[in-house]
Amino acid sequence: MSKFSSINKSLFKSLFVTAAFFAVSCGFLISCSVSKEIQNSMEAENLVVELSPTYIGRLSPINIGFACDVEKSALKDAVSIKPKIAGEWSVGADGASVVFTPSAPYNYKKEILVSVDMKKLLGKDCGVYQKKFCAMLPSYSVEFDELVMNEFNGGYSLGGTPQTDIPVSVSVAKKMLSAKMAEPGECSGSMGQIGLAVSRGG
Repeated sequence: MSKFSSINKSLFKSLFVTAAFFAVSCGFLISCSVSKEIQNSMEAENLVVELSPTYIGRLSPINIGFACDVEKSALKDAVSIKPKIAGEWSVGADGASVVFTPSAPYNYKKEILVSVDMKKLLGKDCGVYQKKFCAMLPSYSVEFDELVMNEFNGGYSLGGTPQTDIPVSVSVAKKMLSAKMAEPGECSGSMGQIGLAVSRGG
């Protein structure tokens, strides 16, 4: 049974608590889907030995590992990502991989296209290797604390800890939540006020 069951039910007839997503309603969230995969040359495909999954988190790095060391000095000219995304390319610690680390979330509604000029990066004349990725949908959830009655004004307070797929500020977290008290079966008609406190998860 819910923690709320310990509250004196004579104090209110029905409590409705809504976790409201600040961006858009869940029913309208649409993730991109990867269109037809790109046909790279067989030689280029064989040179790629490690690859991030097609569907990645909105702030996840994109990693491409190769069968031989990369030319570090050519990195800037040899790799690209579209649409343009704030972030940085680097060579992996093994010297045989490249990593894109975003500094802002990917747009989950658009495909991400990574292109690698294999001749510039590896010295292999096998054309341009391309791979498509998609960012996963935003994810939000709230873990509520126990409802507490204020003995002095008859109101209630409710704490909650939002969990998100990427870090958000306290001000943004507060916009994710709303709460109201209402008669059973009613969508409006206030019976009182609920103060909603939000704490940032670790």
